[in-house]
Amino acid sequence: MKRKNNSLIWIAAVCHCIWLCGCSEPVVPVGTLLNNAAGKAAEGDWSGADQLAARALKQDANNADALMLRALAQDNLDFRKEAVDYAIHAARVRPDQFLPHYIQGLLLSKNGKRDLALRALKEARRFRPDDINTLILLAENSIAVKRYKDAAGYFKLLAKNQTYRTSPYLWNGLGVCYTESSPELALKFYQMAEHYGSDDPVTVLNLGVLHDRYLRRENEARQYYERFVQLSMGKTEYDSIRGAVEFRLDSMKGH
Repeated sequence: MKRKNNSLIWIAAVCHCIWLCGCSEPVVPVGTLLNNAAGKAAEGDWSGADQLAARALKQDANNADALMLRALAQDNLDFRKEAVDYAIHAARVRPDQFLPHYIQGLLLSKNGKRDLALRALKEARRFRPDDINTLILLAENSIAVKRYKDAAGYFKLLAKNQTYRTSPYLWNGLGVCYTESSPELALKFYQMAEHYGSDDPVTVLNLGVLHDRYLRRENEARQYYERFVQLSMGKTEYDSIRGAVEFRLDSMKGH
């Protein structure tokens, strides 16, 4: 009788184990889930990364790494608002580190929340003052809200990097900062951009606009506009602006 009871207990235990294995998701350590999620993200499988990060958050709702992974995944899956929410949560959980603030600033910037982005990026810069990507985002967001003096300061810090010092990007940025307040100084910056990238459509367009609207030099403006049309031909990212430039050229020719 004792053996029969033991058998019944053993069978009941086995049945219970089968039910658990068959009906519940196996518990995978958070670290493993996050490593696998990062691997998925590196492969461009953002849906897979998002699912794994979500599973990690079920175990640890305030895991900053999982929150950041979900933020990036949701952004790449075009769930922009949700992405920002996860990024903000991550920065609140881990306020003493660079990356959560940077990701928050990046995603806010992509969502057009410029002032909030600047706030987050300034916080990120406290931890990495010379980070190139942070400086670029700070400069671009400052221009977007017309804080040109601040933007110029960030571009000048960016100039310490040799790669950017010889890039049209830096000099175009500085040109934009001074176009309204000091067109002649802006011209010098745009000419530097032209020196480092004479065939760069953005540089040529900036020079055309500067001569047209601010320096009132129609002949020079026309030459740059015509060059921009040539350089931008076949490049779809310039289609809309090329149409506007062609319209301006026609009006300048009296058509």
